[in-house]
Amino acid sequence: MKLIITDIDQTITAQGLDLWYEMSLELVKDKDLFQKKFLRFKQVAMRDPIGESVKLMKETIEMIGYIERVDLRDKIIGLVNSHYDQGNIREEALEFLDKFLQTGGHVVLSTANYVEGAYAFRKFLMRLFGEQYGNQIHCSGTIIDWDFLEVDHINVARNKVLDVKALFDAKDFDKDQIIGIFGDDPVVNDIALFNIDHTKSYLIETVGNSKVEIPVTLKRRGWDQAIEDLL
Repeated sequence: MKLIITDIDQTITAQGLDLWYEMSLELVKDKDLFQKKFLRFKQVAMRDPIGESVKLMKETIEMIGYIERVDLRDKIIGLVNSHYDQGNIREEALEFLDKFLQTGGHVVLSTANYVEGAYAFRKFLMRLFGEQYGNQIHCSGTIIDWDFLEVDHINVARNKVLDVKALFDAKDFDKDQIIGIFGDDPVVNDIALFNIDHTKSYLIETVGNSKVEIPVTLKRRGWDQAIEDLL
């Protein structure tokens, strides 16, 4: 069996599209306060990516309050469908995923977003390509205890690898089965995933990462290159 690990926001979606930000902005009661806290986070995140991410996430969910997980998932599905209709999902990414799933490959969606967002994107892909592929799409994301408004797991930086490892252990997957790792953030959120194996990594170029210095072993390669390399 072959598998890939892929980020979602700006990797499968168009550059600049942050599903977590858009969904949270819609749900919070005080939108101005949320935007101020988000801007502060962008300014200080590099000091402590995990700690600052937990702080922002905690502040955000407290501004949202309790929400049923299925309701959150359905709201994010609606958001993803809207962006798909607007052409904000990368066509070449969807082409690769469609063909890869048809070969029997497995896809791990690894996102800093609420894990409900990963499940929403999984549902979107199933509706697009076929319900039969549900067992081949696996989800990793930030885990919130919505009853007590606590951050149980923040899925950023090195924590992404920890959660993927737990998923691999649960599914009896093996690192050697990985043929591709896709992401857009070579500095914080995706670098730990890339470090699993640079030779299998595809850094999806965006305006934000185009001038970032990266290791010589990590290459900027798009989904179109993955179609040539891996299918």
